[in-house]
Amino acid sequence: MGYPKQQIHQTMLKQHCLNQQPTSRDAVAVYTLLFFLCFWQTIMADQNETPSHTWKEVFDVIGFNLTLTREIRYPMVNATPFWDPNQPNQVAFSKDVHINLPGSKVKSFIRLYIPVELPWKTKLPLIIYIHGGGFVSLSVANVKFHDHCNNLAAQVRSVVASVEYRLAPEHPLPAAYEDALRAIHWIKSQALYSLRPDPWLHQFADFSSVFIMGESSGGNIAYHVALRASELDLRPMKIQGVLLDQPFFRWS
Repeated sequence: MGYPKQQIHQTMLKQHCLNQQPTSRDAVAVYTLLFFLCFWQTIMADQNETPSHTWKEVFDVIGFNLTLTREIRYPMVNATPFWDPNQPNQVAFSKDVHINLPGSKVKSFIRLYIPVELPWKTKLPLIIYIHGGGFVSLSVANVKFHDHCNNLAAQVRSVVASVEYRLAPEHPLPAAYEDALRAIHWIKSQALYSLRPDPWLHQFADFSSVFIMGESSGGNIAYHVALRASELDLRPMKIQGVLLDQPFFRWS
């Protein structure tokens, strides 16, 4: 069962609260590089430690006084679970789904995608997608990643599960790894026919053909999560491969 759209949108607005924009995409790249050079230790800090920097301090030190933002230049969009008359070329449907597991205090969700043109008899591979953003910004709802997953579902003919994860420095690593692994555990529970089966997954996803995919910092998360998942019994779910798109590793 998915979150109400208004609740999800409010959650995202709180998580991505800064709304000023840099002047160019090149500036964003430079600012982001400077951020990592200065504050990598903060991102990697122990979650139990007192944060050594606030966001305002980060930007003040870089010298651009809140000009680098979490949304950067990408607007946020709602999921489209039905035909959208404003999108005549719509290629996929999408919806936001709770993935809270029993005993977990973390509120998580994924955005599921299925192609508009679905096969009648065969099920589709499932791609667990993890977005980029330098561990500190962006969301599954940013239009860049939303459109990418729409096209991925349509062109690869797959079910896509885009993972929303917690961001540093409020939630330093390994929080993002844990959130992605939580999504894998939730998908395993779906493969076992959970008490709350998701109809899209059960009708269209082939749980024996699962791939983990990530880009940039999402590639880093995908890599670490795949290593952890390799030590788990995920049956009947089977991870067949890991796709890393320009993964970000330390100083790479």
